[in-house]
Amino acid sequence: MFTRMVCFACMLGIFALNATAAQPLRVLHVSPAGSDSNDGLSPDTPFRSISQAAKVVQAGDLVLVRGGIYREQVAIEASGTAENPIIFRAAPDETALLTWGWDVNEWRKEEGNRFIYEAAFPYPVNILFERATLDRYLELLSPALLDVLPGSFFYDREKATLRLHTRDGGNPADAGIVVVPYNLDGQPATLDADSSKLKRWSNGIRLSGDHLSFEGFEIAFHAAGGRIMRVGTNATFCAFRRNTVYGTTNGLKASWRLTDAVLEDNRVFRVVGAGLQVGSHFQRVLVRNNTLIDNGPCQPFTGQSSATEGHPFNMNRYGGGDDATNLQFLNNLVISTDNARRYGVMRCKGGVANLEMRGNILVGGSPNIYAAPEKPGHLIGNTIVGGSLYIGTSASGKEYNPEIADNLSLKSDEIAAARFANIAKHDYRLLPDSPHLGSGALPEATKILFVNPQAAAGGDGTLPEKAFTTLAAALQGTLPDTIYLAAGTYQERINLNCATELHLTSAGDGEVVLNGGEINLSGTGKIKFSDLVWRDSQLSAQNGNCRFENCVFSAGSLTATGTRLELLNNTFLDNCKISATPERAVLRNNLFIMSQPALAVKAGSICSENNCFSGTAATAALQSWQQSVTEAWPSFQAAVELSPDYRLPDKSRLRFAGLGNTSIGARGPLPPTADLTVENLEMAMVLSDRALIRWSTPYEYADVDIICLESDSKKKVHQQHLRQGIFAVTQNSYCLRGLQPESKYQLELVFRDRNRTAVQRTKLSFTTPAQEQPQPRTLFVAAATGQDSQDGLSPQTAKKTISAALLAARRGDTVQIAAGIYPEMLEVYVDGLTLKGEQPGLVRLSAQRIFDSQLRLNQVSDITIDGLMFTDVYYTSNCTSLSLTDVSNITVQNCFFDRNRTPGRGACANVQLRGVGVNGLTVRNCIFHSGFHGIWVSAGDNLKYYNNTFHGIGINAIHSGCGPEAKVEMYNNIYSNVASNHHSPAISTGTHGPNIYSDYNLYWHTAEVCPRQKIYGFGGGGERWSAPWQVMQKDMSADLEETRSRYGIEAHGLFADPQFTDQRGSDFSLKPESPTRGSGRDGQNIGADASRFSGIVQEKK
Repeated sequence: MFTRMVCFACMLGIFALNATAAQPLRVLHVSPAGSDSNDGLSPDTPFRSISQAAKVVQAGDLVLVRGGIYREQVAIEASGTAENPIIFRAAPDETALLTWGWDVNEWRKEEGNRFIYEAAFPYPVNILFERATLDRYLELLSPALLDVLPGSFFYDREKATLRLHTRDGGNPADAGIVVVPYNLDGQPATLDADSSKLKRWSNGIRLSGDHLSFEGFEIAFHAAGGRIMRVGTNATFCAFRRNTVYGTTNGLKASWRLTDAVLEDNRVFRVVGAGLQVGSHFQRVLVRNNTLIDNGPCQPFTGQSSATEGHPFNMNRYGGGDDATNLQFLNNLVISTDNARRYGVMRCKGGVANLEMRGNILVGGSPNIYAAPEKPGHLIGNTIVGGSLYIGTSASGKEYNPEIADNLSLKSDEIAAARFANIAKHDYRLLPDSPHLGSGALPEATKILFVNPQAAAGGDGTLPEKAFTTLAAALQGTLPDTIYLAAGTYQERINLNCATELHLTSAGDGEVVLNGGEINLSGTGKIKFSDLVWRDSQLSAQNGNCRFENCVFSAGSLTATGTRLELLNNTFLDNCKISATPERAVLRNNLFIMSQPALAVKAGSICSENNCFSGTAATAALQSWQQSVTEAWPSFQAAVELSPDYRLPDKSRLRFAGLGNTSIGARGPLPPTADLTVENLEMAMVLSDRALIRWSTPYEYADVDIICLESDSKKKVHQQHLRQGIFAVTQNSYCLRGLQPESKYQLELVFRDRNRTAVQRTKLSFTTPAQEQPQPRTLFVAAATGQDSQDGLSPQTAKKTISAALLAARRGDTVQIAAGIYPEMLEVYVDGLTLKGEQPGLVRLSAQRIFDSQLRLNQVSDITIDGLMFTDVYYTSNCTSLSLTDVSNITVQNCFFDRNRTPGRGACANVQLRGVGVNGLTVRNCIFHSGFHGIWVSAGDNLKYYNNTFHGIGINAIHSGCGPEAKVEMYNNIYSNVASNHHSPAISTGTHGPNIYSDYNLYWHTAEVCPRQKIYGFGGGGERWSAPWQVMQKDMSADLEETRSRYGIEAHGLFADPQFTDQRGSDFSLKPESPTRGSGRDGQNIGADASRFSGIVQEKK
């Protein structure tokens, strides 16, 4: 088996060699200075667009794309051959940016709102990003929540106006807002465009042919990044190489019917989805030498839809397909250390024959590997930092047993002792004294030396503790790969002849200053200097390859002759003189602050891109420079004043103005510390046995620790950690329960941002009142006419929001809710409460497609929910319409759990009703239309479900996780197409005991929708995490006959089409000929009485 893997690798290696080294039969040219009416056959007659080249390209062509901006989304459908592949390649040293983003720079502050700005924008907004953080902003269905959700926007099509709340609450012009509009036939869609023709997940680049390679591009600000895919037949021998991707909802993706694909040497950072994904139905995919950094969904809503299937881990394989074979993840660096980005380093889900995972470095979590047991794998020599290798179990219950060897897994508290070379710089090579030599992705000792001017004399440089005291000492003898310089000042005179590759860089623990020295470089090697300060130093480079990156040059000089010189993201100031006559010079994203022109580079083979000139001589220097070079990315002039440590100002737009979304110059601002300003902290409700605390953190989505003490004894009576959910909020509350009447308490709240850059502590105290016996009241709520400042005690003085009524409610009260839409997240705080919709189906709790839950019942009893409609729930198994936790005696009746069908957004697939720790639940006359789960209860007892209708559920209609003695009753229910394509029963229990009653129910499923649907099964027991997927196939019954014989239930059950009037239109009334009529217990009809929901039908139609 392993021999087959090696042969696969060799074959892909041949493909890689052919695609990269093959001599083209023809070269086509593309340039921002070109025209699509040209023939593209020479540098003087280039095409303007990559898309035009894609239309005419032939086998054996090399499409050479010059640096510049290409605002287009490209599909390459032509095919090369094994001997003559088609290659699209960015010109050497130049930045060819493929984008579909429009910068919006002119903003106006809205009056009457605290944080909202607005700007005109003429195209419908698809996706919106911020350059400063590369966060994706949350699109809201209405502007109601905009002022309290940093990082959100609302687009008003009627006014062609974009309204926005930035992530830091400031001016959007300082954040760098980029809009990705819809693409319609290669142009931004107009406001009156037919929405059915708009594709939300258009890729920046799609490879849909054979023997194609796309190499060396920058891909940014698209709905989706790059994808290999062809509909109908397989795309074969396609590759993405050496591309940089950011500002999309996924990075690079190989999915759906492909063979022999290669993803290698790409860099993907801070995309808001999977950095790299392999999808369904493939043979032979190689994922090698990629760098993926902090990719994943971001706050405020980490559940936003993206171009990624499944859970968007940083690197993953997702999707079905029994024909998925030969997948290799080799030598990839995957970093997932930003806690504000959801999911983690890696997931490989689904059966893959011959999976190989070798030489990867995975930082920030545990890779999750799921595969079928009959399909082997090899998980060898990987380094896992901050986690461990997790091997999942298949649905059949059999374990997956791949070959596992020589992996290095470290928990968080074990990382420091592992002795990595430099974690801050993602250098996970092992030091010579590491206890883990021989294991992991890099098992051998490093070729690294350390220098520290404060170190003790006599060190050999092999360890930080044995550092050389001078750089000159480190450069004697055989040169290492890397030299790390500790913070300090160095005065060095060095003559270095280098014939290898050498990197000299700061160790990252402070400023490294080379002061007043003289360094002469020669030889044929490649030398890179990074993160250093050259102060009044004289540098000379001859021959070879010399690169300076993120360095500061203060006075002194830099001379280069006969060499390749690269100056990338450096800062030059105080009249630092540059005199260069190299064979090739590349200058990009540099900042020149000079009092007089001092930049002299001989014209010729120069690539200059996006450099900035500042200072008193900026105008003359820029003019002189532009006269000597031709730039596709023009250099520019800007006023800037650096900090004493050479950093850009905090709000400077130069901090994201560099190509690659980098800072101009060597140093951007320090990462901002989270602003944990706490406002509106109050005891919103204090009763004899419970109290509600509320607060807001308007600038940050904070996690909160709440500690409650008895004031006199200092005894801790409560401690709770509140983490932000998938939908994060700045306004939050918490109900303390189990308090004593007439008692004094002290509260401490500790606020932290997700990455723990800031902590804010605050305290307050309160006293509970004596126990009282309130008289039952009716509180009225009307979204259209109410005001929360009113008392709510009459229809004329109704409150506007249900939240306000719940805050005012006391035991025994009824909250009566008028027809309307209520975009609220609700929680019931008191026992003995009734929430009643005046018109079932027309009192709509709207989750706005972002809320994690709509109505929560936590540690309450004797609650009735009557006549509500739950709608606008987003697509995820993590979202719950109605959530019950540790409750008793709950009744849910006449409620409609909606399909949530919205054009272009699909249907609902959430958990409609989820309960944990439920003793006493009655659900009657409710309709559950779609969702992953209808009712899912764990640790339940005394559960009763009757006269309900379930239709279009994904997993199953009801799961009652219960122990052997628990009482569960299910009768007069309709279960219609409730198991999608899963091996699931319509209903299941945790344990099949003597008190399980199920009869007079109607079951129905069609082969095209639910081919695997079973009738009944049990599994998962009565624990709090009892789940439907714990029901094994051996414990399921396939039909009613087997159900009766094995489990003694459903003596009067039916298997028949219920004959709904129009389920697509949400009309679940029954036709006159329906078999449900009079077939239920005691001669009743089966299913819900749909006439109670007539308002829904009228509006849906």
